[in-house]
Amino acid sequence: MSTIEDLIPKILTSTEAHQLKWAQVKLGSGFEFNIEENTVTVWEWFDQDSSTSGYSIALKRSDGVTLDSYVADEYGPQYRDLVKIYRAARRQALGVDSVIDAIGRALDELPPF
Repeated sequence: MSTIEDLIPKILTSTEAHQLKWAQVKLGSGFEFNIEENTVTVWEWFDQDSSTSGYSIALKRSDGVTLDSYVADEYGPQYRDLVKIYRAARRQALGVDSVIDAIGRALDELPPF
């Protein structure tokens, strides 16, 4: 039986190669991309009761029904890959690299004191 967990390495590879179009979710603090009429969402979470944090990934159909999901805290086997996916998705969706490049250019053009 295949699960979303099986796709994590492929999602990471595709994300690092900039092959996916990540976007910020409209509600919440995650990031998502659409593929084959489905949506994959990744998000960071924190449980105050247990002081546990981690990352989750979910696969949803176009009608919003969750088909599969995976949750990883820092001890989970896929935790490191989910961290990499989340951070790369966030940078891509928010255009962090473009903003940093623009600020760098603006700093280079500042006149001397």
